[in-house]
Amino acid sequence: MEEGEIEEQQEVTQPRVGSLHSDAERYLEAYQVFLEKCESEEETTKRWLQEEGPGLVARCKIPAKTSFNVLGMGSGAGHFDAIILHAVLEKYGQVFCRVVEPREEDIDQLKK
Repeated sequence: MEEGEIEEQQEVTQPRVGSLHSDAERYLEAYQVFLEKCESEEETTKRWLQEEGPGLVARCKIPAKTSFNVLGMGSGAGHFDAIILHAVLEKYGQVFCRVVEPREEDIDQLKK
């Protein structure tokens, strides 16, 4: 194999590396692949959160009169966060929720 052929072959096999944060189109593509791979996992996770979430919150050692802080990382539109937040709101009178999510569309949906 000649040098030019090797370089061309390496270009084809090199994975695309870069920041998902600064490339919204690439982030969306990666997220779609993630969703496709996890479609059945999403329902399983949702069911688990609905069944176990209230019990997990009930076992928290933080006194009920205390405000409760929640940090969501990559929360998407907040579907899973909402399940837990409902359980938290049953025990705690005051809940502060912060979310780190790169997609503005998901943040807008989360606020609704």
